[in-house]
Amino acid sequence: QRRVIAAHAAVDRARATADVAMRTDARLQQLLARGVATAQQVDDSRAQRDASRSVVEETEAQLANVEAQARNITLARQQLDTLQAERALAERQRDELMITLGKFAL
Repeated sequence: QRRVIAAHAAVDRARATADVAMRTDARLQQLLARGVATAQQVDDSRAQRDASRSVVEETEAQLANVEAQARNITLARQQLDTLQAERALAERQRDELMITLGKFAL
């Protein structure tokens, strides 16, 4: 559960960073059109924007993986609970059969 929460937080941080990068890039493109920013600044902001988008995609994939693992763990725990209940039932049935066998063995 903690890993899922941490993965959600990582996605949120990545999205926030990407949002800032996108806004910065848009602003610099406007400044370039007015001759205030340089082409290099716009190129750098585009690279940052693209990199931040990649980080968002990566963290979203990691989140999906962590959520899948959490579901698998939950399923495995449920299966374990079921198997433990079946074992307890089998042990009770064995004990009853041993008592019945003891009655007829006399």
